[in-house]
Amino acid sequence: MPALTTTPSALAKTVAHEILADTAAALPRWVAFFRDLHAHPELAFRETRTAGLLAASLTAAGFTVTTRVGGTGVVGLLRNGTGPVVMLRGHMDGRPMLEQTDLAWRSRATQTVGGVATPVMHACGHDMQVTALAAAADVLEQASDRWRGTLMIVGQPAEDEGAGARAMLDDGLFTRFPRPDVVLGQHVGPFAVGRVEHPTAPWTSTVTDRVQSAHEALVPGGVRRRPCRMGCDDSAEFGIAGDRSPGPEIPSAFWLWGGMDPARFSDDEVGPDEGTGPHSARFELVDAPAIDVGRKLLVAAALEYLRT
Repeated sequence: MPALTTTPSALAKTVAHEILADTAAALPRWVAFFRDLHAHPELAFRETRTAGLLAASLTAAGFTVTTRVGGTGVVGLLRNGTGPVVMLRGHMDGRPMLEQTDLAWRSRATQTVGGVATPVMHACGHDMQVTALAAAADVLEQASDRWRGTLMIVGQPAEDEGAGARAMLDDGLFTRFPRPDVVLGQHVGPFAVGRVEHPTAPWTSTVTDRVQSAHEALVPGGVRRRPCRMGCDDSAEFGIAGDRSPGPEIPSAFWLWGGMDPARFSDDEVGPDEGTGPHSARFELVDAPAIDVGRKLLVAAALEYLRT
């Protein structure tokens, strides 16, 4: 097998352009798929309906599908001759939040947590990840005469709890299935329109402190906790956590990016009792353009590594 390269080849770019030229007709299907996911979010390790929709889509596209990997995870394989193993990964879980949008397809879902009916929302864009994943897999299968290799699609549970990836690894993700030569993924975020961003480290993380204001006189329950002060406390703890990073045998990175920059969200996105972060009850994706860009980026990225 030739060495993998991250340098875009003229051939790969040409193939990607030709493959993606005829995908517009399928976009309404994926918009409907996305809106269905958005209206029916599920909490970590409870993503049975979401996993079922992804598995059904992959099965219909000719993938060999395994479900319940690491609990509710999904793995789809499309073996297409000799070549690299390219893994595309997307997250599936929603957040325990009450959606505060006026979307016709907004979430009204609840799930029971500790005996309490808890509202659930796709406030982190994982519905978009699953949609782009399924749509890209469909495009690549239809164009399988243009590339060689193995395409591995992974729907990961419980990303926001930080437990889903480990659960899938512990369940044999890279022993029961081919070990990928490259893993590709994407995420929506509060970035400027028209930009695609990547971090300065292999992975980053953000923590949001959400507090309820109260009068200082109502001690102890009413002690006023300001998000900025809490964020400072957290930053100190994260610095200590960075010193406890695993050994070199475990691929990982810790990059502390500390900031509470109001410009990262518009004023409408963050209430007075929230610190800035990636999850908002008012999070609304412009679905059709985002889906179109998301699937095209995954297809183009995969073709950089699959043998074309």
